[in-house]
Order: sequence, then structure tokens, then C-alpha cells
Amino acid sequence: MMKESFRSTVPITEFALNVLYKLQPPEADADHKELVERGLVERTQRNGVEWWRVRFNQVDGPAPIYKRYASLDKQVSAIAEQVFRWVKEEGVRPRDICILSNDKSHGERIAEETTDLLKKIGAKAVFQAGQAFNSDDGTVIVSTTQSFKGYDAEVVVIGGVERFIGNKNILANNLYVAMTRARSILAVYAYDKKGAKPEAAKILSVVEKCLDGVLERPQVEEISNLDDFEDVLERVGSTHRDWLARLWKARWVEHEPLVTGDGEILAEPLFWFKEDDRTVACFCDGSPGTNTRHKLEDAGVQIIRPGQEWAGG
Repeated sequence: MMKESFRSTVPITEFALNVLYKLQPPEADADHKELVERGLVERTQRNGVEWWRVRFNQVDGPAPIYKRYASLDKQVSAIAEQVFRWVKEEGVRPRDICILSNDKSHGERIAEETTDLLKKIGAKAVFQAGQAFNSDDGTVIVSTTQSFKGYDAEVVVIGGVERFIGNKNILANNLYVAMTRARSILAVYAYDKKGAKPEAAKILSVVEKCLDGVLERPQVEEISNLDDFEDVLERVGSTHRDWLARLWKARWVEHEPLVTGDGEILAEPLFWFKEDDRTVACFCDGSPGTNTRHKLEDAGVQIIRPGQEWAGG
């Protein structure tokens, strides 16, 4: 099991995981148990509601997009128009966009309407399933989740999230796979049909609640890994609580020694974290020594003291 994932951003990954767990409780899942034991996912509270925080991903990004429409025609048109705007106005390459549907006929319809718009700017959308994907820069791929499993795209659109149902069962795993195909942007579209099946209504309700969880910032007392937080706070002093809480929520904090690629221990800071492509290490007063400090500077590590702001903080 991988200890770190670089495919999707934290907002996308947490959104997808919490949708999955609310649609399909994970208690009997052996993979979930291993994730918990390894500290890769962690149960927390987000505004009084259970929330699973992802610890195997550090890449930040925008929150997922979720839009509901009162008619199927409007949903399909909205997807086509959004893709057109991304390509024409924001300069996104068509090949970096993938539209996924759990329903082949629905996917084909989306591809047809999207092509009608994209052809105005020399691009197109093509439905492909059950085959190797081979698109040029001017082609948006439209496919099914099953066919796109193992692939990913910078921008993923899920068309018809309410259609992730089979034999009257919610296809929670399929939906999770679809969501986690997105590397940077995830947009979920729904047809909120009046009198929809209970399964479809449940999917829409869960998706909306989980999006609220992504958008809401946790309070200081909801800090994940609270025991470690209190241990560090005791060493830096209670006067730095607000500073430490803000850092703790914004970054993936590590408590292990800093080591080189060949295994040499550079230093044992109070904690350290990544800021873009740089490492930031916090030391209490009196450390590190001159020799260690020079090694850290040579390695490009930024040294901060308790209460000190860091670049990007």
C-alpha cells in the first residue's frame, strides 16, 4: 500500500474518500483498516460531523465543483459550455480534460453536444470505451469510469453522478474511482430529477454534504492528531498556540529526523514540513548547532523558531 499519493489534490481526495465512506461504511474493509493502522487516514470531526482526513497526500488545490440541474438537457448543456469555457477562455488543452459517465448512452450524448461547441474553435470531444486512449491535443476524451480506470487527467468532469447505480445498488466504489481520476480539477454534475429513486437522492445528498465538509475550515479544537499537537505545544510554549494551530492545519507536519537520500541524519528538529519544493524545520532555542545549521543550509532547509512565520505561511 502506497504511503503517499501524488495523483489528486487533498480537497479532491478527501471529498472522494468521504463520499465513499458515507455511501459505503468502511468498517469491514480490510484496506480501510490498514490505512487507519498506518495513520494514512484519520477520523476527525468537521463541524460536529464525522470526517476522514487524508494523511497520504500533501498537494493542495481548489475545492471540487458540484452543480445540480432540474433537467437532463440543462445538465448536458452546462457540461458542454463549461468545457468550452475552459478551452477557449482559460487555455486548458482539450486533451487535459476527461468527461466520465457511468452510462454509455449518456456519455455519448455529452460528447455530441460538447463537440458541437468545441468545433467552433477547432477542437472536439470523442467518446471512447473499452479501448486504448489515443487523443491529440485538440480532443476531449469522454468515457465510462470502468474504461478510464488506471488513467487520470488534469481536469475530470463527472456527468450524471446520480447514475452511479446498478441493480438498485449505489456503485460507491465506481464513483470513488471516477472522482480520483482528477489530478487538479474535479467537477461533478447532477440531474436532480423530481421523484428520483432513493438511491439517486442519497448520492446527491451525500455529495453535497461532503462538499460542505471540504469547504468548511476546522476550528483549532478540531485539529487532527491532537495528541502530537499538544506534545509539541508543551515544548514551544502556550503563547504560540495560535501560531502552531494555524501551521498544523495548513501543512502536513512530520516528527521524524531529517535524512539525506543516502540515509544520513541531518538533524532532529522539533518538527518539519514541506513548503512547495522546500523543507522547513522548526527548532527550539539553542539548536541546531553551527555544524548542523550549515548542513541544513547546504541542503536548502529553512530553519524557523517557535512563533516565526515561514515563507508561504
